[in-house]
Amino acid sequence: MAQRTSEKETDPGAQPAAPKKRGRPRKTPAPVEPQPEQDSLLVEQPAAETPVAPPAPHAAAEG
Repeated sequence: MAQRTSEKETDPGAQPAAPKKRGRPRKTPAPVEPQPEQDSLLVEQPAAETPVAPPAPHAAAEG
């Protein structure tokens, strides 16, 4: 009984573990590359919004 239980737990645990490990490494490096690209886009967006952002807060602060 105990041996069968351990075997059953090992089988289901080993199967999901294998696909997860394979999927994680591929997904991990992919997001890492886009991150720098997204950061650059985020930096450009605020730069363009910077001139537009200050007037809005000032008007809101005055109002």
